[in-house]
Amino acid sequence: MKTFKISVFFAIVILFLFGLNKSFHDEFHQIGGQLGAVISIKGGHDSSQAKIDELTVENHLLKELISQLRDDQVTDHLLSHEIERFLQVHQLANKNNNSANDFKREAHDLANRIENQMRFVRAKVVFREPGSWGSYCWINRGSNNDEGVLNIHSPVVVGENVIGVIDFVGKHKARVQLITDSRLPISVQVCRGNEQNHNLLQYIERAKECFDERDDLDFTKDEINQIITHFSQLTSRLKRHTNNRYFAKGELFGSSFSLFRQKKSVLRGVGFNCNFGQNDLDKYGDEKIIQVGDLLVTTGMDGLFPKGFFVANVTRVDRVREGDIAINIYAKSTIPNLEDIQDVEILPPIKKDGDFNPM
Repeated sequence: MKTFKISVFFAIVILFLFGLNKSFHDEFHQIGGQLGAVISIKGGHDSSQAKIDELTVENHLLKELISQLRDDQVTDHLLSHEIERFLQVHQLANKNNNSANDFKREAHDLANRIENQMRFVRAKVVFREPGSWGSYCWINRGSNNDEGVLNIHSPVVVGENVIGVIDFVGKHKARVQLITDSRLPISVQVCRGNEQNHNLLQYIERAKECFDERDDLDFTKDEINQIITHFSQLTSRLKRHTNNRYFAKGELFGSSFSLFRQKKSVLRGVGFNCNFGQNDLDKYGDEKIIQVGDLLVTTGMDGLFPKGFFVANVTRVDRVREGDIAINIYAKSTIPNLEDIQDVEILPPIKKDGDFNPM
């Protein structure tokens, strides 16, 4: 394993402080310019209908700007949280204990993931064909506005969660092959510990946000305070750092064959097994190599997705029969609303044109 270098950390922090998302600033100026053009309209629009039309356009542009600001705030919050986690892990990696190597590995993976997340461009899902609903979607970016990032085999994510890969790029649009498509294999590994807790924290934080946004819930003030207290206690316990433990590796496929939209997206996993050495057996020998609730993360070995991104949670493990050398499983995406996703981030491809094609 490579020794993690502190210079990588400083580079990450500097990048974070001096602006993460070029596309946001470009779109800000673009929307601002459009808004200024609308406001500066003169003459020929004195009628009430013309004023209504002008205000309607202004309102639409302002809504777009507010939506972009909100998305950028969410992204900044996620990355700041990632850097905070990196600092904690890096400190633990420098201590002389039995888990130091595990923490070094986690710090290295976190640094690579943060670096990838800093180089994204944002896009919106604009179309999904009923005939391939679970396999593909179209986004509003193409070769004319790729900003040097979007290309064939560019991973498509939402935060730390993988949703697909770019498989076609037009001038003004691109197509995303979703992880629920049966023809997209993803190399994954079981991860337990801190990453698993962090994945659960995302659901809790989203639940807290939804709870705060609802004013029509029939709760007393004491009940609300009690719920908030429980949320805070659970969050505090999950944030206690534990080292990650890695187990079985395998491949994950979608199961999208239906011609129409499905309510649930089931992922199928095959070939899960471990190549434990004696040290691993001594450390983890009593634990199952895969079980319900396990988090599956990318290994980076499929030539498509960077290492360490979240893919799915295990929902069922098939019974192992005599003579079997691997385990098959079922899982669901770590994105609970994958079928209705609207905003995505695109990362640079991890391989260049002309490299091997793993698909």
